[in-house]
Amino acid sequence: MAYLFHEVDIIGFDTHTALKPVAFPQLVKEPFRFLVSTKEYNEQYKSAQEVETDYIILRPITQREFKRNHFWKHYAAMSFGPEVDYWGVQIPFAVEPKSFDLKINPVGLSFEVEVRPVVYINSMGWSTNVELHLKGDIDAAGLRDFVGRLRGLDHSQAPFLVAGEEKGLTGVFQRLGDLVRNEVYVTPAQVGDTRSTPRHLLISLARAEGEAKYFRTEWGLQPTMDDDERRDMISILYGREISNDEADRLLRQGKGVSGEELEEEGGTPERVLVVRVRKDKDKDFTLTSYKLGTLFFPQGDALERPKRRKAMGCMVSNARNATMISLSMLGFSQAVKKFPKSNDAVESLHENIKATIWNLSDHYDNDHYQNWYSNHRLLQSLRAEPVATEEASKPDVTSLKPRLP
Repeated sequence: MAYLFHEVDIIGFDTHTALKPVAFPQLVKEPFRFLVSTKEYNEQYKSAQEVETDYIILRPITQREFKRNHFWKHYAAMSFGPEVDYWGVQIPFAVEPKSFDLKINPVGLSFEVEVRPVVYINSMGWSTNVELHLKGDIDAAGLRDFVGRLRGLDHSQAPFLVAGEEKGLTGVFQRLGDLVRNEVYVTPAQVGDTRSTPRHLLISLARAEGEAKYFRTEWGLQPTMDDDERRDMISILYGREISNDEADRLLRQGKGVSGEELEEEGGTPERVLVVRVRKDKDKDFTLTSYKLGTLFFPQGDALERPKRRKAMGCMVSNARNATMISLSMLGFSQAVKKFPKSNDAVESLHENIKATIWNLSDHYDNDHYQNWYSNHRLLQSLRAEPVATEEASKPDVTSLKPRLP
């Protein structure tokens, strides 16, 4: 029996690295200057105060979110000290756009889609996010084609309307990024941000019909998905039709491989990493392409326990937070290495990032993230770098003079 999906959660995000504002706080508008000050960052978070302009509302993540979100709760506990060090682990602020007219382009769709934009910002830069909730009777081909729209593979039909104008996902990211630059920074053109992650999709098949099956025949467990069912899952992740031969190649190259699953210049083959989630309990699995994102199919809940629907939303949100933070830290670290004369403010933040990456997998034991993290070559390289332990590595960054060229 082919799977029929009734609810699907998709989160698309990018990450922008903004190194210069850390070194030159005067680039940040006064109401937002706390973003580049260790002391004021923590004070702003503890105050729970919002900062509002004509176009955005910037707020801390609420205590309710910390309690409900499995990742933020454990991530905050990584702080070394009796209180949460929000700056130390770079827990971001949420930026909610005001009067941002974003809608789904309904042309050609047979299901409903709700959309919500949000931006997460911290000292490292920001991440623009678009959260989507699909609802209806959605077959694998229809979902695959919609993901293809989001990935920009179908040029005949843009997935979004911004103030009535057709836009792709990247176009929406650009509009939201422009909003952040204009509202937070004094001279937007001088921010010098770089897009360290261009477009990452997390797709959760949250409620569906069909028989729960194990993904891989090699696991020796029954029932197992047939070739066409496995191909459909990979096709949804990629947003295009994948042949059985290509699916076999992607899965074969991803089997038991340690290293980043990226198609790099120089010939490293693209792979799909398969992870059994809660493997002692059910048939849940994830499929990951480090180049594209991750497909989650929590079959035990999606097919058999509809009352767990809210938990499925939390699962993909947790995955987004963990992935977004890790990739943001990776992007900032790579940017720092391009400026060997960076100042103490930048180096202090960089040391915190390396310490956080080093400890993160010990504090967040989600099966998917553990495998995603341990197989990501660049994150593992960052984790292997030595970390300074001196207390002097944590100065108040607004009190330091920049030494960038």
